Amino acid sequence: MIIVSYDISDNKVRGRFAKFLMQYGDRLQYSVYEIQNSERILNIITEKIKAEFEPLFTGADSVIIFRFTEREVLRFGHAKHRNEDLLIL
Repeated sequence: MIIVSYDISDNKVRGRFAKFLMQYGDRLQYSVYEIQNSERILNIITEKIKAEFEPLFTGADSVIIFRFTEREVLRFGHAKHRNEDLLIL
């Protein structure tokens, strides 16, 4: 699992960034996304951030990417049932 958290001050850049992340994962909170743990997807995301978004960031903007294995994730509330319909073959 990959978690992307961001704090971007410019509304236009923040909106574009959110739309970009929606292509690869699900919004968990306003500026937090859960993305499938894939080396290919992580490379796509990091390269696009570096090439297209980082040049637009101000000194206060940030993006943090966390990687976890499914065993390391504890879920509570609605998130607890998130993967109940998931079938892994």
